[in-house]
Amino acid sequence: MLVMHDDLKATSERCLEHVPQDAPLLEQVTFIFNELIGMYLASPLRSKAFLTRLFIATGPHSQRLHALTFGFLIQLASLVSAAEARGEVRQGTPAQLAASNMFATYAMVLLGWATGQLGEEGVKPMVAQAVGLQVRGLMAR
Repeated sequence: MLVMHDDLKATSERCLEHVPQDAPLLEQVTFIFNELIGMYLASPLRSKAFLTRLFIATGPHSQRLHALTFGFLIQLASLVSAAEARGEVRQGTPAQLAASNMFATYAMVLLGWATGQLGEEGVKPMVAQAVGLQVRGLMAR
């Protein structure tokens, strides 16, 4: 778990640093998730073992991963808040909840891949479609 923690931390920091700030929310979130998916797909055996244990893990290593995840969610929420400030999403959108929903969708697609329910080629398109559905539901009318 420690190796995956370090890889996740480095990848998430890098993609959050390079997210296109002037892009629409969906493009930003898709960019971030695609970078993370690329990390998982680069080491499929290790990633699948990690993902299938992640949701039931306990102990100090899992606590570090949970802290990393919650920090990541705060960054996603800040993108939602920025989109709200630009008028892209409805006023009053609960940014943390929207970020959590997008992350949950991404995580479930990854879990589907890790358990053999989805092929490697379907991961990025499925995340893009599912997160796109959520973002379109948040859009200002």
